[in-house]
Amino acid sequence: MDAYTHIKKSDENLRNAIHKAYGKKCFYCGEKINMHQLEVDHIIPSSDKDMPHTSELQDYLKELEANKFIKDCIANYLPSCAHCNKEKSSRYFTVGNLRYFHEQTLRRTNKIIKLLDQFSYAHEDPQKEHEIKKLSEGKDYIQEKTIVESPFSCAYAYGLGTVRVNAFIPISIEDQLSCLIIFKQSGLSDCMFSFDENHIKFYFFEGYKTGVTSSRNFIWYIDNGNIAIKLPNTRFVSDFEIAEQLSIIFDDLYDEFDKRKSALLNTIGATYFEEVSKGKFSLLRVPKNIWIAMVDFAQQHDYFVGDTEWDIFRPLNLLKKNHIMICKKHLDNSESGISTELYVNDLSGNYVDIIWKAGWAPKLRKMEGFDNKIKWKADYTHDWILNEFIPYIFYLNTPDVRTVLQRVYKKRLSFEEYKFSFDYRKVGIQSLSISE
Repeated sequence: MDAYTHIKKSDENLRNAIHKAYGKKCFYCGEKINMHQLEVDHIIPSSDKDMPHTSELQDYLKELEANKFIKDCIANYLPSCAHCNKEKSSRYFTVGNLRYFHEQTLRRTNKIIKLLDQFSYAHEDPQKEHEIKKLSEGKDYIQEKTIVESPFSCAYAYGLGTVRVNAFIPISIEDQLSCLIIFKQSGLSDCMFSFDENHIKFYFFEGYKTGVTSSRNFIWYIDNGNIAIKLPNTRFVSDFEIAEQLSIIFDDLYDEFDKRKSALLNTIGATYFEEVSKGKFSLLRVPKNIWIAMVDFAQQHDYFVGDTEWDIFRPLNLLKKNHIMICKKHLDNSESGISTELYVNDLSGNYVDIIWKAGWAPKLRKMEGFDNKIKWKADYTHDWILNEFIPYIFYLNTPDVRTVLQRVYKKRLSFEEYKFSFDYRKVGIQSLSISE
């Protein structure tokens, strides 16, 4: 890759590299900008509609063409804030300014390419066979524990001499832990074994901190110093050193994974709920008729057209009544997003489990925005369903038992008064929070 290699300005790795290489500032006005504000500007506009037809400009363009210059390349990109990019639009600079700006990009090309390589390495997926080799080429089996983080992934590497492990630790609650193992043992030195999260937990995390013992699921048997290693569809005889190094490395990987998983769960408020599948957590067990009433209520309170505090739902065309989508209140005059989603997997019984899934918002990454305004945390959603949503449905369906005379002199019980006395346990609802 060089300054004139074709690369789209929308490439996320390129955007990050340009942002960092230029000091996280707009090149034109010098103001600090974060990644959400960054706009990558073509120095020579991608459109020719405003191009002045001067001989000086035409000569400069021919000079660039001789160097195999193209518009979509590092040498033609500069970081810009939205204001400067809009002001410039598709207008051309003078040739003197064009030369100066292109000189600035060429000075930073090597740094940008180096950053691109780092980001690309951190984003590799070890489960893809054509990329597995890239992780181990040129690597020694002795590797001090290294963790390389980027906005897109967290790469882990650790080698003790006869075993090396490269892993990718989740950076969002929906990501999978995965790893690649390479061995120095004769007959295995050219072999590379990749594992997904389920295999890692079963073969390597079971027996955590027990040393080289039969408690480790990757140990088949131990016989006179020989240790048979058992992996998915693979058996081979090894020695104590390899088994010990596997144990040490995966104990360390377990600690890193557990620490980061705990942080992710805390971010989304799901520490005390069971994860039923990646990124989905069981909140409540409720009678099916209550869930159906929740779905019907949601379908009648469209976030886009309603004008009350309860008009926060996105209507869905459902064949089965198994999904509720809660949106940011349109009255906030903010960009549309999903605060959270609720599901049930099985409607065949008398009770259903309400499952929480994280929402999403424009311009925010998966693990950003969990402030219970933009995105709702699992524990906040759990409490809101128990203390607001379900009580309000019961309140609406509670008959007014006041007499004619009482209607004149006595106000109907307000919702705030009603929910204070509402006990969800008495209507068959069970919280699935392990903290209760």
